[in-house]
Amino acid sequence: MVARGRELRLELALEAGVVGAWLYDAATHELTWEAPMYQIFRVPLGTPVTLEDFLARVHPDDRGRFEASIARTLEGSDFREEHRITTSRGARWVMIRAQLLTDGRKRMVTGVTFDVTERKEAEEARSALVRTLEGKNAELETARAGLQEARTELGLSRRLAGLGQLVAGVSHEMNTPLGALKSALDTLGVVASRLDGLALPEEGQRLPKVVRASVEAARAAEERLTLVVGSLRSFSRLDQAPEETGSVDDCVRTVISLVEARAERVTLRFTQAAPTRPLVLRAREVQQALLTLVLNAVEAVQRRGEGEVRVRTEADAATVRVVIEDDGDGIDKEQLEGLLEPGFAGSGPRLGMRLGLSIAHRVATEHGGSLVISSAGRGHGARAVLTLARRA
Repeated sequence: MVARGRELRLELALEAGVVGAWLYDAATHELTWEAPMYQIFRVPLGTPVTLEDFLARVHPDDRGRFEASIARTLEGSDFREEHRITTSRGARWVMIRAQLLTDGRKRMVTGVTFDVTERKEAEEARSALVRTLEGKNAELETARAGLQEARTELGLSRRLAGLGQLVAGVSHEMNTPLGALKSALDTLGVVASRLDGLALPEEGQRLPKVVRASVEAARAAEERLTLVVGSLRSFSRLDQAPEETGSVDDCVRTVISLVEARAERVTLRFTQAAPTRPLVLRAREVQQALLTLVLNAVEAVQRRGEGEVRVRTEADAATVRVVIEDDGDGIDKEQLEGLLEPGFAGSGPRLGMRLGLSIAHRVATEHGGSLVISSAGRGHGARAVLTLARRA
């Protein structure tokens, strides 16, 4: 049986490479190491060793698994595992292969052990390299996405710069006819008042009402045009407002007070997660951006009939956010893309809305933040989040 054990160890050794062979007698608990085993475990040659010595040199984290495998081998299972061992020169990795020998009376385990530390280190180095490459790939993807975003922003900035020059001229040209229209409407209003005091024939008695209704409709259109012209002016000189330390909450309150008179059939609600601390901003621009967003929300609700517009402020150490949600008629998903660009050509939003949103977006980016508009589609309302960054 001993000779058969030597043959089997030789076969295992030839298959595994240069290794240390060993033999364990389960009856006498005698463990025999051949010379290479002493070299692998960094133990002086000829030192008596026991199974307990063998176990003691297995890494503590692997010892339980090693003992269980030896027990299974004594029951007839083959042993083929990798374990860490501790030596005088530090931890090493070994591959252990063993089999049970029995002649019906004696049980012996014969095995071979070979050092695979270099292979394991190479595998770990390869894994580390793969992780590094994966990290670099992720960095490259992030950089590529950032570059694409920068190109998009650059293209938008160029379009905005050219558009700014154009709208400055357009707003100037529109001011004169708007002034004439306002003057004419004022005159018509006076005429309508005087007509009330005149004794008109029966067929002319409806004339004052017709004139007043026409004046009111025309004045609403004139106010809307004035708002658009104001947006055009602001768009063309957006960076000229002075910076100051101000409160976003105050900006929201100012806007709500301006909109309330026009919010027929709409309930306006303003809530604060907590009072926001003052930050550096251009208050007039922020108010204009908020006015656009709140007015759009109010008009969306009015187009649907009635409902709510909910405005709330949130803040953290880095940003202040204004969230505006409405129960309005919503926005088609295909129209959301490009909605913040001045040249957006969707069929739903009107010119004033498109221009106002592009200005609000530019105000947000000029303040180191963003504007995000979302909607589940027509009939499902909309949500706008204006974020402003805290700056030193």
